Amino acid sequence: MTTTARMPAPPFDRRLIADFHAGLLPPSVADHIRRHLDDDPHAVDVLAALARVRTELAALGREPDPDVPPHIEARLDRLVDELTDS
Repeated sequence: MTTTARMPAPPFDRRLIADFHAGLLPPSVADHIRRHLDDDPHAVDVLAALARVRTELAALGREPDPDVPPHIEARLDRLVDELTDS
């Protein structure tokens, strides 16, 4: 018997979008999300906010630290929510 993995559906969770932005998802999931981004304006906003942060960090000459402490991650999540809420 063959099982088919369920793909996420819009609206996408912001953590999933962050993993997508960071290139951490399997190619099949990343391709699925890329095809459905137009169906999730909030995800597009989150990606734009993440891209701005990455650009600002690059301007400082640093790459983001992949091992973010949980309390900092929570603060960043709240900031992304504030920036993307309409």
